[in-house]
Amino acid sequence: IPYIFENLHHKRLKICYDVGHQNFLTPNFDIIKNYHAHIQVLHLHDNHGISDEHLICGYGNINWAIFAKDLKLLPNIVLSTEVKNNNCGEEFLKDVYNSLAMIENLII
Repeated sequence: IPYIFENLHHKRLKICYDVGHQNFLTPNFDIIKNYHAHIQVLHLHDNHGISDEHLICGYGNINWAIFAKDLKLLPNIVLSTEVKNNNCGEEFLKDVYNSLAMIENLII
């Protein structure tokens, strides 16, 4: 991301910030602090920091309370979730909805 923004200067260049990817690929890189003005979409899912598990938020080891504090820098952000489950049904959808509500409540 730093390389892209150092070398491409365009007013429409934006970021879809993938929280799960950061957790297992670049856990020490603070993308919100450094690039909040360019983030348009948050791609939300959880994992245990080892692979791209696409778990429901709260089912991995991402500290959502700490993460939510930074979300105040992104007032008009679009939330997108991509979670995997082989038994999709009403209970699964409730869990996904509740995880998004949890994040939203942490922001307020």
